[in-house]
Amino acid sequence: EFRRVLFRSDSGPARDRSGAWSLPRELDAKDLPSDMAQARRERIDALGGDARELAQAFALDKIGTFSLGECVVLSGHGDTARVMQSLDELLSAELITLSGNDYSLSGMGWREPLARSIEPEAARGAYRKLALVYARRPGIAGLSEAAYLFEAGEEERGLEVLIKFADASLRATGNSIELFTRLLQSLPTDWLATFDRGLALCEKYG
Repeated sequence: EFRRVLFRSDSGPARDRSGAWSLPRELDAKDLPSDMAQARRERIDALGGDARELAQAFALDKIGTFSLGECVVLSGHGDTARVMQSLDELLSAELITLSGNDYSLSGMGWREPLARSIEPEAARGAYRKLALVYARRPGIAGLSEAAYLFEAGEEERGLEVLIKFADASLRATGNSIELFTRLLQSLPTDWLATFDRGLALCEKYG
């Protein structure tokens, strides 16, 4: 981050003179990041709109790992070529990494500044798109789908998804304590909070 701040072509203190970078004899404090968090904020601010929105969706997810097809869903516009440009931008900026066929944040340190950079209404939209991604995933993904619908403000729809997930889980585990234990172990860490919210909504909507 420090090196990128120094060598920004638009406003960094380093200057390109005849093909070689040079630094002034003295650096103003304003030219340097006060800390790593500021450097990360500046890197986020330098992103294009599409790339920033995609990175913000990564940050709002509990896991933050997505295939190219899922990134297309998260984009909202559905243009694969445009999404690939955004992913290339994020890879170049070192905000995300590619492992196999999946993209993820390059480090947990990006999660907080990215989440803070998104406005509330935009965050609700991102949660809706995350819910769409999890709706396409099998197994316990229905629980995360419901949680993201709650965050998006779609309480009744989220409650429907949660009830459907609970019914399917009950049928799958049946009377087997072993299967039920495996299910509990596979759930995300905040599963209880999601169910508590669902119970509160049941009382709200009757």
